[in-house]
Amino acid sequence: MIIEQFIKQLRNSGVKLKLEQQQLICELPQNGVTATLRAEIVARKEELKQFLQRHAAQSSIVKARAKDSTDTTGLPLSCNQQVLWTDQQVHGCRSSFHMPFAFRLRGTLCRAALQYAVDQLVERHEVLRTVYRADETGAANQFIQHSQPVHINEVVLRQQEDADNRLAELLQQESAKPFDLNNDLMLRVTLVVLAEQEQVLLLTLHHIASDGWSMAVMLQEFTALYNGFIAADTSPLPALQLQYADYALWQHEWLASEAGERALDYWKAQLSNLPVVHNLKLDYRRPDTQSFKGATLKSLLKPEVLNALRELCRQEGATLFMGLHAMFAILLARLSGERDIVMGASAANRGQPELSGLIGFFVNMLVLRSDISSQATLRDLVQQSKQTLQDAYAHQQVPLVKLFEALKPARSLRHNPLFQIVLVLQNNEQSELEFSDLACEPMSLRHEGSKYDLTLGALETAEGLSLSWEYNSDVFNADTISDMAAYFNNLTATLLATPDSAIEDVPCLDQVMRSKLSHWQGEESEVTQDVWRLFEQQASEHGGRIAVRE
Repeated sequence: MIIEQFIKQLRNSGVKLKLEQQQLICELPQNGVTATLRAEIVARKEELKQFLQRHAAQSSIVKARAKDSTDTTGLPLSCNQQVLWTDQQVHGCRSSFHMPFAFRLRGTLCRAALQYAVDQLVERHEVLRTVYRADETGAANQFIQHSQPVHINEVVLRQQEDADNRLAELLQQESAKPFDLNNDLMLRVTLVVLAEQEQVLLLTLHHIASDGWSMAVMLQEFTALYNGFIAADTSPLPALQLQYADYALWQHEWLASEAGERALDYWKAQLSNLPVVHNLKLDYRRPDTQSFKGATLKSLLKPEVLNALRELCRQEGATLFMGLHAMFAILLARLSGERDIVMGASAANRGQPELSGLIGFFVNMLVLRSDISSQATLRDLVQQSKQTLQDAYAHQQVPLVKLFEALKPARSLRHNPLFQIVLVLQNNEQSELEFSDLACEPMSLRHEGSKYDLTLGALETAEGLSLSWEYNSDVFNADTISDMAAYFNNLTATLLATPDSAIEDVPCLDQVMRSKLSHWQGEESEVTQDVWRLFEQQASEHGGRIAVRE
């Protein structure tokens, strides 16, 4: 669980945190807290302290900027928004930036309550009614539109043959419809009527106005507004202190400040001489241009292995994500033969409590770097991951695009810069719609594609740790990912049984897997392919020159 979510959990449990003379003070509710929560507070003491220190330094800036932010036209985009807006100008609208959620509703839906809830969401959150237009210089600005009733697109699909496939196709089509950033609301609502007592509600947002945390905020407020209307309570939610545009204004000021420059300097040092691309063997030659085609494979880490990983993390004062990061880095090192392992991980980037209830595009990608020493133990690497992640969270306000500008990594249309592998630990406390007069069930939407070469998603369940291996099908095949998933389970269980042994001294392979690992490391790597391709290119362009070693 990321630090912002943990702070939110503590607040909901009645735990109060404060700093006194740079010491963390924790006030527990009268009925106390669970032993598990108490242990996590102790384990994350330094992380909580750093969060409060950042908040103390940042919240006054946000409030000061918000007080002056009365103009609703010509406001700057946040750095995240600027990246998406620029991408759309170059590539056109891409559905990969759409965030759709669908719910099956059973019962008598109150249309008036539905309309009220949607309208109030758009009224409360200015970012949902903000459009993005270029000025005469070509620079993008955000323009906040006046609130007006939201159109709900209603489609009837009653008594049709092959109803399930037809519904899936319709939801796919509706969620993929392009957004016009110059004119559209950033929230689109579709109601599919299947029967008198059965409907499907599809909510689609554009990523320029939302992120994963925002979806939870939206669903919580949507529920409160709908149920409030049914109960004749038209003011179930407190007024918002800030809007996303206030954050965007503050972000530009903070990045230009001394604190922003220090944070950027941290990343420059941390990511110096970063590998251009991972060294995992590819099954296919990487295309000259990314297509973002992908597929997903599911696997499961058994409960006893997950519990052992949790216990090791507890002993080391680390979170589950820190332990998972260490294990994934070890896997990548084993498969690639490399010591310098780089991956991306998302951070909520809501360092100020005032931002927790806002809808907007706050999430930031962090670049995590691991040094997998041959003599390191699993405990050593969990401690390394703990320090790496704490430092990264302390500097998470620096947008990824600013790292691109500062580090100037080699750019290629063939792969992402800085990192091509991502790790995600999903929150298992997903918000859902809970209508007072309807039964509501979340629906899975078709998803095919991959933004990165490999994304490992993890979700804690009663059956264990559910793992989702999303991979770029242009470079990996399904068998390779299946073998990788099996090896990860074997590796994790074996290393957890001997956490104090040097990882390279621990045999984690049977004969079949050992043969496959040898194959993975014995072929021409992506790095080697890139070197030869660059050599050939230079020879072709400058054939008359003599090669000189600099």
